[in-house]
Amino acid sequence: MLKVQSCGKEEVLTRHVKEWVKQRKMFYIRTKMTKQTEEDLKNIDEYNRITNIVRAQGYDEQLAVFLWTMLKYMRNEHWRGACHAACSIMYVALSEMGYHVDLCLGEVRAEAFCFDHSWILLDGRIIDLTAGMILVGGVSVSAPIILNMDIRTDQKYTFQYGIYRSGLDRETEIVRDMPFVEYMDNYPKFKNGLWEVLAQVFPGEIDIRSLREKYMDVERHYICGNTQDMRALHVSEVLQKY
Repeated sequence: MLKVQSCGKEEVLTRHVKEWVKQRKMFYIRTKMTKQTEEDLKNIDEYNRITNIVRAQGYDEQLAVFLWTMLKYMRNEHWRGACHAACSIMYVALSEMGYHVDLCLGEVRAEAFCFDHSWILLDGRIIDLTAGMILVGGVSVSAPIILNMDIRTDQKYTFQYGIYRSGLDRETEIVRDMPFVEYMDNYPKFKNGLWEVLAQVFPGEIDIRSLREKYMDVERHYICGNTQDMRALHVSEVLQKY
């Protein structure tokens, strides 16, 4: 209970109220520190999981560092539903880091839910960071997938990539058919398009002009289990070169 002593027009909080205020401040500080500590521990655990998967499949830690950096950026910027953009950035970054990658697009099934999607193949193994941001009925159905492995379960992914259900929707067809550099250049919200995001996550300096020229002829691989669309490839056609 607040007790007030009047001294003319002055009002002075009693010692008990001052102590209560002090305790609340300390509680707030401890709570904030605990939440930060929990978040830090979660980040460390997830980074270690990514590193373990990468090393177990014979790759060096620079791959883990980049994927973790990209994943953090996507989460911080709330990049839900940005699979085409995220994979475009990763394609250029991983290529520049010396990895053999393919930029893939198609329909995917997660449990009973089907959707258009983009993912990366690195030496024939799936990298799908946005898998952890896909919700079915408001519930996450997967963690990020790195080199075929769900980083939460440390088991092979459960998604079905490159199925045929009804074909791509119009928005995804536009992404598929748009020249790669045009897509990178014109992504909204950034003055320099997705090149600007690439500069933030890439482990080194980039020259946008030279990259635009280098990746001018990149094409997305449309992966489809039913090749009735002449522009589509069956997944086996993509994997033949590995």
